[in-house]
Amino acid sequence: MTPRLTAPDLRPYLPTPGRLAPLAAEVGAGSLALARRGFGWLLADGWREAGPRAGGIALGGYVAAHTVLAVTGPWTPYLGPGAVACWCIAAWRAAPPREAAVEEKPSAESEPDDALTRHEVAALIRAVAARHEHRGAHLDDLLAEPLFEGWEKAELKAALIEDWGLPVESFKLIFAGRQRVRDGVRLTALPEPPVEGPPEAPPGGAPEAAVDPLPEPLPAPASGVG
Repeated sequence: MTPRLTAPDLRPYLPTPGRLAPLAAEVGAGSLALARRGFGWLLADGWREAGPRAGGIALGGYVAAHTVLAVTGPWTPYLGPGAVACWCIAAWRAAPPREAAVEEKPSAESEPDDALTRHEVAALIRAVAARHEHRGAHLDDLLAEPLFEGWEKAELKAALIEDWGLPVESFKLIFAGRQRVRDGVRLTALPEPPVEGPPEAPPGGAPEAAVDPLPEPLPAPASGVG
């Protein structure tokens, strides 16, 4: 006995409104595009040529419909749904492409306020190296800093190379007389620290006393009795 299919069995295969809405929108947009193309072709040479072209289309459509009805015979009731399906497919193919949502990616130059900058990381590496009088800092020593608490070594290495542009290589450092070869960043690979400019003048200009030349020394008092 063939099992009987119920509505819950067929529900996964039936289109849902969420799936039909985008498809219907594309068919509608494609139908408008096809209509614009048809009117554009019909009125391409002006209104004088539009009449004969419209008449030719009507005559050709009548002959085609009469021929198809005479040939199809018992299949005539299926011509309407078939024509609608063909139109929907043509409209769907003629629909203009939907504009993809462009996701804004933060540029490499603009960093969020709470993100570490390249110079801040370089300053930390210099501080760690100076603490032990080394020529660089291993990743293990950087992970011990509060700034990188909770980081994994692989994450720190990737961030140093990709985000901050600092090369990571394996080199030797000496701790309490024992040598240790680990991955880290050498001091020679760090960028130069930013040069701090002169202090900015307060708004409205500096006071006159700050820009006036220093007063000349007073002359020595004359000797003798006046």
